[in-house]
Amino acid sequence: MDKRIIYIGINGIYCEHCITTITTALKGLQGVTDVEIRNNVAKVTCCRLPDLDTFIRTIRDIGYDTDATRIGDKRRNVASHISLSDFVMILSIIILIAYVCRRITGFNIFTLIPTIDSSITYGMLIVTGMLTSIHCVCMCGAINLSASTESNSIRNYTRPLLYNLGRIISYTITGGVVGLIGSVISVNSAISGSIIQSEEPLIT
Repeated sequence: MDKRIIYIGINGIYCEHCITTITTALKGLQGVTDVEIRNNVAKVTCCRLPDLDTFIRTIRDIGYDTDATRIGDKRRNVASHISLSDFVMILSIIILIAYVCRRITGFNIFTLIPTIDSSITYGMLIVTGMLTSIHCVCMCGAINLSASTESNSIRNYTRPLLYNLGRIISYTITGGVVGLIGSVISVNSAISGSIIQSEEPLIT
């Protein structure tokens, strides 16, 4: 009997427990022979395809969400992604808010970013580290999860280790290359915005 593969985009998948729960529920449907979940998309192999309402009802009954528009025979058609127009609109709104805030109140959010140099105190260094850790959790953590999570696997340390090893090596190489470029290329005062005075001002 010929097998058919469909893809289901599912909202609410955050961990391995979510993957296990959804996999078990979908495999319990009659006609489903295999389920593989990756990046919030379930790849379902069927020898006899259940109707779409059965998939939707099963997924919603266990606390997750999908709909008929997120079920199809191609992964790219059901995967969640932000469109270019949405990205441009969000970026434009952020820039507009920052501009209006500065024009009305004179407040510049970028002045809150401290300069990390030899004069920074230990207390400010700790505060800076705590603030930048938000970036690590929100962006780097999500990238780590998406890069190292293997569907239908409870424990697998190979992919997280490879991910972090690649990250460390790539950061080191990039830093070395940028440092090498910086050692042979200098930025003049006009570009850097600094003003060089050739003599001391006269005191009257």
